[in-house]
Amino acid sequence: MIEKALNQKPFGVIAHRGGGLEVPENTIKGIKHAIRIKADIVEVDIRSTKDGELILLHDSDFERVAGVAKEAKELEFAYIKENILIEDSEPVATLAEALESAKGKIAMFLEIKEPDTCQKVVELVQEYQMQQDVCIISFYEEVVSEVKRLDSTITTGLVYSYPPGKIPDAKQLGCALVLPHYRIATAKANRFAHNIHLKVGVWTVNEEDLAIAMHERGADLIASDYPKMLLKLRKRLQEGGVIEKEKIEFLIEEVDDILLRKVVLGKGHFLIERDPRKDNTYHTLKEKYNNNFYIFDEYKEEKLTNEVVLVQKVKRSKVDEIIKKFG
Repeated sequence: MIEKALNQKPFGVIAHRGGGLEVPENTIKGIKHAIRIKADIVEVDIRSTKDGELILLHDSDFERVAGVAKEAKELEFAYIKENILIEDSEPVATLAEALESAKGKIAMFLEIKEPDTCQKVVELVQEYQMQQDVCIISFYEEVVSEVKRLDSTITTGLVYSYPPGKIPDAKQLGCALVLPHYRIATAKANRFAHNIHLKVGVWTVNEEDLAIAMHERGADLIASDYPKMLLKLRKRLQEGGVIEKEKIEFLIEEVDDILLRKVVLGKGHFLIERDPRKDNTYHTLKEKYNNNFYIFDEYKEEKLTNEVVLVQKVKRSKVDEIIKKFG
């Protein structure tokens, strides 16, 4: 099942955390949602409780998803099951429940967040006889290496978010794919991965324009919190639909091997998004605007004006809801 999912055309659709902005993330409801909409892969995150139960959880604690400022490793599963609901509605799922829900219905990406859970994850995958249905992924090189040592039949992938990428490392570790953050998934990097027979899965792509840019740059798989959006785009492409450039809300510009948004306002007049990895302004404003903002530098006559534009919404040839413009 995983082999078929990795080879969907024009790209495979990954329901990131089950489609975490369509349903509560990392829940059985999310897995069933991914199955129902016919995503190719459902991605979930794995952590351990104090008593060793493997559960689905992205952050180390439950504060963001359940309002409980306690880490999973501090709590026994019985307490979690009795007292914590994801988004006030869904119970915390175990990995065993997730595998049972997905088996025979959808391929899975299992992201190991804690290296010391590696053996337990592999053993559970083996118990459910799902070696051909899952791909175990991680930011940790030691995890993908250990998975291959424990069971060479399980597919693995290496996740990373900063340049330079880890394409040669992934190949050496026996991975089938690399999973870069979309900002570093340049056409050049993707070609390099393909040349050494690695698939490329990019994350997390929540806008159609960005998905188009990733497709054009050769991504084999795209992960999104809005998998239904990706499925609609893929259907259009499969049916011979043409991407009308004039309708694209923003373009993608490559700057120092990083992909950034570009908004064209007129001849020689445009905005280039700042790289959030290099700009502390993003971190300062992140909590205030709840991630829903972009920071652009303004260019006129192809030259930097030293004006900075902070916006909440990007539209083709304009920016809406300007929060602040400052020099």
